[in-house]
Amino acid sequence: MELIEKIKESAKKHGKRIVLPEGFEERTLKAADQVIEEGLAQVILLGNPTEIAA
Repeated sequence: MELIEKIKESAKKHGKRIVLPEGFEERTLKAADQVIEEGLAQVILLGNPTEIAA
């Protein structure tokens, strides 16, 4: 198993949260989607809620 796969498996087991700043930026939103889809962590986006929801 590769290192990245080991890290992902560990993240899934521990159910942690990850806080991402600049929640309005496209790259941040893509990262959040990927983390959620893979079930790696709960995601908290920082920023103006109106901008994040748009």
